[in-house]
Amino acid sequence: MIPLRAFQTGMDRIEIGDERAFLIATPEKALADKIYDDRGSGIHTEQELLDYLERSLRVDLGAVREMNLDNLDEIAGRYRSLKIRTLVRLVRRMRRGPVR
Repeated sequence: MIPLRAFQTGMDRIEIGDERAFLIATPEKALADKIYDDRGSGIHTEQELLDYLERSLRVDLGAVREMNLDNLDEIAGRYRSLKIRTLVRLVRRMRRGPVR
């Protein structure tokens, strides 16, 4: 279950006309939610997270590299989760160069 303090960040409001709107998670929030909620993933290191992203989620690592670090930092602060902090560190490392 996503903590309430984490739910309240990383959402965009989309207006669809006729005074209707909905909230949608940013890519950073959606990935953080998935990583946080998957309790059996056994993620403790950046390498384990990288393997999880590639093998289990089949995420485009180029898209992960381009995620908004400010948004990720804010989301990580709301989760208070080691796995989400590991995601932030991994994205920073990916931006410095190849991770393998």
